[in-house]
Order: sequence, then C-alpha cells, then structure tokens
Amino acid sequence: RPAARRGGRLKPGVSTRRSARCDDVNPDPSPGTAARGTAIITRPTGQSGSLAAALGQRGFASLLLPVFDIAPVTRPALVQRVWARSAEFDLIHFASANAIKHFFAHRPPGQAFKPGALIAVMGPGSRAVVTPFLGDAPVQIVTPGQELAPAQPAALDSETLMVTLETVLPGGFVGKRALLVKGDGGRDWLARALTEAGMQAEGIAVYRRLCPLMTPAQADSLCARAAAAEPTAFVVTSSEGAQNLVTMLAPEAALMAWALATPVVVTHARVAQRARTLGFTRVLLSAPNDDAVVRTIESAC
Repeated sequence: RPAARRGGRLKPGVSTRRSARCDDVNPDPSPGTAARGTAIITRPTGQSGSLAAALGQRGFASLLLPVFDIAPVTRPALVQRVWARSAEFDLIHFASANAIKHFFAHRPPGQAFKPGALIAVMGPGSRAVVTPFLGDAPVQIVTPGQELAPAQPAALDSETLMVTLETVLPGGFVGKRALLVKGDGGRDWLARALTEAGMQAEGIAVYRRLCPLMTPAQADSLCARAAAAEPTAFVVTSSEGAQNLVTMLAPEAALMAWALATPVVVTHARVAQRARTLGFTRVLLSAPNDDAVVRTIESAC
C-alpha cells in the first residue's frame, strides 16, 4: 500500500494525498446559519443506511466515511472446517453483521446448527441480518440485555451479553461448547469469560478489517465541511474505528485539528475513553441505537 511520511518514517496504510482545500480549515468551527447539520458516519460500508435515514427525517445530512475496509480471510478452508462441526456448538456468537455475512457465505448445503442452540448477536441490526439465514431452524436468537425493560437501554457489549446468557442458557455454562465468529483482531473478553464459566470456547475469524486510505473525494468532502464551519458531528462506534479515523486523517494536519475539535458521538464508554486518549475534545456518549444517536447529534449541533 502507499505510505505517508510522518516524522521521517513511513506509516503504511495512510494516503499520501494532500488537498489544498484543507489549508482553509478552521480548527475551531462555530455553528453557521443552517438549522441542521451533517453527521459523518464511520461505520463499515453498507451499515449506515438506517442511521442516515433517521438523521434525514430530522433534517440532517449524512456523509459516509467508512473507517474499515472489510476483506475475506486468506484461508477460507478453516471456516469450512468449522461449518462441518456446526452441530457441536450450544452457543454461536456473531460479533458483527459482517461476521454473520462472511460466515454464512461458506455454509455447505444442508449444514445446520444443533437444535436448541443459542445464536447470540450484538443488537437489532445483527438480528435482522441473521434471521433470514436461520429460516425456521430450531434455534434461539439472543441479544445483550434482552431481559431488561424497554426503559432500560442495554449496552450492546460482551459484558452485558454474558449477563443475558446466564439467564437463558439451559443448565448453565459447564460442559457446553461455544463458537465465537468474528473478524481478525478485536477483544477476547467474551472468550475468556465463557471459559472461566466452564464452557469450551473457540473462535474463528471470517473476515479481515483493514484501515482504508482516504480517497481524494472523501478528503475534499471533509475539507468542504470544515471550511463551511457549519454544525457537524462524527459518529464512531468502536475503539478501533476511532484509531482508524485518526490514522486516515493524519496526513492532513489542519483537517486533523478540525476533527479533534468537532463533536464525536460514541456508543460505549470504552470508545469514549479511547477517543479522548486520541485527542478528541468533544466526546459525547450515546445509547447504542439510532434514535439515541440522532438525539445526541441534535444536542451537539
């Protein structure tokens, strides 16, 4: 991949392009005359539609800036071998919608899960993705915090999921088997927690997450937003996403300064902490659903 020179060293995975328009960036923008503003959504490609639609209904524009490139694994045979044992697992956990799509892309004809198995996904978006793949299979879909009342929005994380599993896993954890389907890297907290609870947990990476290069069109769009000094907020939903955003912006010093001073809406306390560590000064924590994110953006803009 091309590399950008920073401090005399080459940093892989960062665009070498520099936009002249970024010289016009105001690093401390103030709201302009527009009643509404723009949300810069950093979710992976194909996962921003519902949020963009909700924002549009409230008068906000959306600028899509995916901070992950999703790529297939280099050894798909490993995924196919796991599929051959799919009926062995009492719990199958999908870390993301991409994990669902890439895992089922390797499904052999007729291969099924164990009857009564729990299919754990991390929120309503992933539930909607996995449901068509499961059809009428005799399995149960589980989401973090599903046992809570609607007035108590749950954190969509592994810690909350573990509490939920304690209430729905028949007979408890001991002696059962779990398959954790995910992308490469990421947290391994859930695997450790399940193992400590007595399960046999194994993981399989079904896709790779890469930090993309900033395209010329993306750089121009961001620079135009910054120069306009109109209400803008970033939406960042993972710690790795926050890091990738900074990596993508790094070659553009003025654009980076503007971004770090722009509100960034995050959906977990862990992501908020990472964003502050990276230098973002206006970090706003939201519940992990589209309506809450929209309300938080409204408060920021």
